[in-house]
Amino acid sequence: MRQHFDLDICIRPCQAFKGNPLNFIRKDGKGGFEEPLVDTVIFRQNTEGMYGGIEWTNPPKQVRDAFETHPKMKGFANVPSEEIAISTRIVTKKYTERIIRAGFEYAKKFGYKNVTICEKPNVLRETSGMFMKLGKQIAKDYPGIDLWDTNIDAQMMWLTKIRKITE
Repeated sequence: MRQHFDLDICIRPCQAFKGNPLNFIRKDGKGGFEEPLVDTVIFRQNTEGMYGGIEWTNPPKQVRDAFETHPKMKGFANVPSEEIAISTRIVTKKYTERIIRAGFEYAKKFGYKNVTICEKPNVLRETSGMFMKLGKQIAKDYPGIDLWDTNIDAQMMWLTKIRKITE
């Protein structure tokens, strides 16, 4: 049995303080700049997903055979095993529910109006799909806190649109 010792959730608060030279700033459209309020808290998996660390370089035959049961592995059929590295992304219902609920509990305790699940459901349909499905179920227990979802690639694009002056 795997033990997490409550280390499965990584919590990263991100808050701007007016006048801090390290704050994000952006053009205001009038030739000047504005300091947007940043007050968010990031919750991420610390022991599941890609952080499970289940990987192989030159995967053993039984691993390769197992992966080759998936139709998308046909694209790698002619690649020798010694030229392949495989990483897995494993999420469980228990710890997915735990991190989503922790986000909602934090939002409730500190007055945040929404929880956003940032995933990659266009590519990671099963694991991201589990996050979204469970998020929608759990959100019903938290009236007044909206559940948002965004694709992580789009989220990062939006974040990079915030400009920092380095003068």
